[in-house]
Amino acid sequence: MRPPTPPRARWTGRFSCPEWADEPVRRRAVGVPEEASHVPNPRLALGLLDQLATSLKRVPVIVADAG
Repeated sequence: MRPPTPPRARWTGRFSCPEWADEPVRRRAVGVPEEASHVPNPRLALGLLDQLATSLKRVPVIVADAG
């Protein structure tokens, strides 16, 4: 049995949930377009950082640890 879709979930332009890739009912419930595909977390993070860089005059220093 699958958990229900969260009531406040909404599409944000990124799709990082590989478990939902083949579940059209859940995807429709939160508005994930059919043409959207899974984005691995590292690529998702880089895309979000790119968005941040284009929206700010100065990009803050960001330090991350993969471990």
